[in-house]
Amino acid sequence: MELRFYFGASGSGKSTQLHREIVDRAIADPGTDFLVIVPDQFTMQTQMDLVKAHPKKGIMNIDVLSFGRLSHRILEEVGGGARTVLDDTGKSLVLRRVAESIGEEMPVIGSNLGKIGYIHEVKSAISEFMQYGIGVKELEELTEYAKKRGALYHKLKDLGVLYRHFLQFINEKYITTEETLDLLCRLLPKSKLIRNSVAAFDGFTGFTPIQNRLIQSMMELSKEVIVTAVTDSGETNPYVPDGEQKLFYLSKKTVRDLERLAKEAGVPRGKDVFTGRQDVLPRFAGNGEMQHLERYLFRYPAKAYEGENKNAIHLVEVSSPEEEIRQVCIRMRELVQEEHYCYRDFAILCGACGSGDGKIRDSRVCGPDQGDSAEPVYRIYPQRVKNHHGELLLPLGVPLPAQRTDRF
Repeated sequence: MELRFYFGASGSGKSTQLHREIVDRAIADPGTDFLVIVPDQFTMQTQMDLVKAHPKKGIMNIDVLSFGRLSHRILEEVGGGARTVLDDTGKSLVLRRVAESIGEEMPVIGSNLGKIGYIHEVKSAISEFMQYGIGVKELEELTEYAKKRGALYHKLKDLGVLYRHFLQFINEKYITTEETLDLLCRLLPKSKLIRNSVAAFDGFTGFTPIQNRLIQSMMELSKEVIVTAVTDSGETNPYVPDGEQKLFYLSKKTVRDLERLAKEAGVPRGKDVFTGRQDVLPRFAGNGEMQHLERYLFRYPAKAYEGENKNAIHLVEVSSPEEEIRQVCIRMRELVQEEHYCYRDFAILCGACGSGDGKIRDSRVCGPDQGDSAEPVYRIYPQRVKNHHGELLLPLGVPLPAQRTDRF
C-alpha cells in the first residue's frame, strides 16, 4: 500500500517516465500485474507507447484499461455483473419510455421532451447526478433550496420526478455505466487481481467522487497507486491549492483530495517524481514557438515570443467562416503538393462542429464540386438521429450504396 505522484508540465515527459518505470518493473517482477488506467480515448495510444517502450515489444503483465474496462475485468473475475449495462443510448430510450408514462406529472419539462435533443440533455443531467453521488433525496433537498428561484425550482422538481421513475424502472433489471463503479467499489475486496497489482492513473485532470472512492479502495488493496498530475514547469509545492482562478488549481485540488483519502485509509506516501523546470520540453523539442506558447499561455504578465520564427503558429484574420475554411484548405493543399504531406496528417478543430461541417463540405476548395482535386474530408464526430425509437435499428436495416471508399 502506497500512494505516489508524478508532477510536471504538459510535454515534460511525465507519461514517458511513468511508462519506462512500469516496463522496467514489469520485467523485473513478472509475477505482479501492472494496471495503467487512462481515459477511454487514450487506451490504444497508451498500449502502443508501452509496446514500443518494452525491449521485447510485448506487455504480458501490463494491462491498459479505462475505468469502464476495469469494471468489466473485475466483474468478470468476481461475478456480480448479471444485470444488463445501459449505455447512453439505452438510457435515452428508457427515459423516453418513462417520460411517456408520467408526462402529466411533469408540467414544465414534460411538454418539451418531444423536442429534438431534449431527452439527450435530460440524460446527461441524470448521468451527472449519478457520477457525483446525487440521489433522489439529495435532488429533493436541492429542489427545496431553489424554491425561491422560480423556473429553476419547477424544472428541478420535474427532473426529480423523472429521475425517481427512471431508477424504479431500471431497478433489478439494468445497471448504468455510472453505477458499475459503485458496484465495483463493493466487490473490489474479492479481487485477487487488484491485491497483486500496481495501478497507475495517467491523463486525468481530476476524478469524480465515485472514482475517488474507487481509487481509495485500490490504495488499501493494491501494492501501489501512482497518479500523474499536470503542474506548472518548476512547480515545487503542488500539494496546496492556491485559488480557483489559478491555471493548475484542478490538479492541485486532485492531489489534495487523494492525499486526504490516503490518510483516511492509513495508506503511506511514497516518493514523488518531479520532472522539474526544463528549458526545452521533450514534446516540443526544436519548436521554440510551441515551447513559448506552453510556458506563457494564460499566464500573467504576458510575454512576447522573441525567438527564431519557424512558422509553427499562424494567425489569420478573415471576413467570414467560409473564408476561414478556404484558407485552411489552401494551406493544406500547399503542404501536400510542396512538402509531401498526406491528408491523414491534418486535423481541423473547430468550436462548433455541427455548423462548421457544412461549410467544410461546401467549400470551393474542399467541396465535392472540385472533383478529383478536392480534399477528402473525414468527420470523426457522430451525427445522430435523435429522439427516435428506431435509432438502434438503422445500422442493421439500411444498405450502403456502392461508392468510392477513398472519399468521405
